[in-house]
Amino acid sequence: MADGSEDCVNVVFEGFEEEEVKELLHILGWTTNVRASHDAMLAGEKPLLEAEYLVVLELLRYHIRLFRYGGKIVGNIHFNNVDLRKLKKLGLHVSDHEKGMAFLKSQLEGLVCTEIVKGECSVLVVKKCL
Repeated sequence: MADGSEDCVNVVFEGFEEEEVKELLHILGWTTNVRASHDAMLAGEKPLLEAEYLVVLELLRYHIRLFRYGGKIVGNIHFNNVDLRKLKKLGLHVSDHEKGMAFLKSQLEGLVCTEIVKGECSVLVVKKCL
């Protein structure tokens, strides 16, 4: 993303409005009450939506940040695993982007159409099924 972090855009919601994505994530058990995060921006804009799916407290979680860009809702999803060796420093974790995409794709099966487009930074494309 444009804030200097290593997160790339790896999820795109095509044909969805913000409230639809938020409702979909809530149905799947995600919360928008994100407890720990760092600032991230895309094209100078802050996220319009941020959510997390806790696996083990805040030690293991899936995390997503979404932005409106080019008429679509795009963002980054990843799995966070806290590095216990560095726990004294707040916010230090290891991110796995492939695991994040695979988890969301598995949650969305049967609800919407999904496809992973492979590339330098693979992207999970989410569309409404016709």
